[in-house]
Amino acid sequence: MSGEGRRGRSTPSSWDENLLTEKETQWTRLDSRYRACICQIEKLHQAGQGNSAECIKLTLRRNDTQEKIELLEDEIYRTGPCPKQQCLLHQRETEVRSTRISNEKFEVISPKKAAKIRKINSTPEIQLENKFEQLMEVDKQNDQAEVKKSENDIPAVNLLMDSNYNLTLQEIANKFPKTTNKLVKGFISITADTEENINNIINYLNETNKECVLSEKREDRPLKIIIKGLPTDHSKELIQQDLENQNFKVIRISQLRNFKLKSFHPIFLIEIAKKGNYTNIFNLKSINHLSVKIENYHKKNKATICFKCSRFFHCARNCMCQARCIKCSKNHETRNCDIKTRIESPKCIDCLETGHLASWRGCPKFRNITRNNNRQTYAQKVKHTPNSDPLSPHRKHIEIKEPTSQDMNEVSDLLNAIKIIKDTLKEFPNILEISKQLKHCKDKIDLIFYFKFLIKKCSSCKF
Repeated sequence: MSGEGRRGRSTPSSWDENLLTEKETQWTRLDSRYRACICQIEKLHQAGQGNSAECIKLTLRRNDTQEKIELLEDEIYRTGPCPKQQCLLHQRETEVRSTRISNEKFEVISPKKAAKIRKINSTPEIQLENKFEQLMEVDKQNDQAEVKKSENDIPAVNLLMDSNYNLTLQEIANKFPKTTNKLVKGFISITADTEENINNIINYLNETNKECVLSEKREDRPLKIIIKGLPTDHSKELIQQDLENQNFKVIRISQLRNFKLKSFHPIFLIEIAKKGNYTNIFNLKSINHLSVKIENYHKKNKATICFKCSRFFHCARNCMCQARCIKCSKNHETRNCDIKTRIESPKCIDCLETGHLASWRGCPKFRNITRNNNRQTYAQKVKHTPNSDPLSPHRKHIEIKEPTSQDMNEVSDLLNAIKIIKDTLKEFPNILEISKQLKHCKDKIDLIFYFKFLIKKCSSCKF
């Protein structure tokens, strides 16, 4: 029993040969599991995934296996020396401990020299506090949430609505009671509890010739990136070959086009499978010995149009609907249509109006995606408050009108009246004192009295 960090203590007792065989089998199985964990951990560290969830789980499994091996070795050592000669399993133990029988006579020792028998007091275990225990609980909750998410991440089937969709849903509910149905963008999204049931539902829809669209798992959806910095006439095969040599699985490569000018952009759209270290593609600085810039593909505010059925919000690789041509309205894909010239009076297959095709953005049935790109962050909202910012957009906008000639005349008349009053107060300073007493007038008689008094006062003033 050899291994790093494995120790045991032996207490000779009795030996059972069948017990040895059983313990050896358990030890061999645990040792192989221990070595397999170490090999997998080393591979993950070499691949740069030392901090991944899988590597942490393997480390915990290795520690658990090591503890089981130590307990098993301790049990084997406690059974005493092995009866087999030259046993490799107990060689270290036999070298450390001697089992020879002493021939010396028994001697009586005085009580002063004899050791006292002490009572063993069972002390309670010391409870240690871990400051990071809450973080460990958060990690456990995250692991449980990931497990639940993986269990619930079952792709749905989107049934195209027709005249008999209610009967189809009743039949599916009778065969698979745990399904849930939801109306999403003109389709009925059917979700099952297991992948087996969802596959059976797909087979049933195919047998009854029902049109549907399959959904993809998030991990099955390809990563879309764009590459800038390559020439316009660069070969797509060379790009794919270079990426595959760097362990990236390329699903599709296309070049962005300018449909108005009927020319290509020096931008390549690439779909990468989410396998291995696929995120390392953003670390690439050159492709085919040319410096490039790799970015995420940002989709426009336009719904995806299926090249097969010419409907919205799905792609052709997941479409199980009947093909429709937007040019001639027949049951074949548009790219396989015989019409290669411009149609003078086309008819839309969605709104049934003449004068445009279904791909025209002005069609009343054309789907647009509305996104609010002017959302403010919390910091921006706190910074631009009506009280702190005088130019805040929350305040009402006051319109400033240009003054007219009539407004200017009214202002000049008002200023002249104020000037006359000011001159009068200078000539008659007692008017202000007498006018303050007008507040104490209770009725019109008192008011007339004060006015008479005011006139007499003014007449007594010298000019």
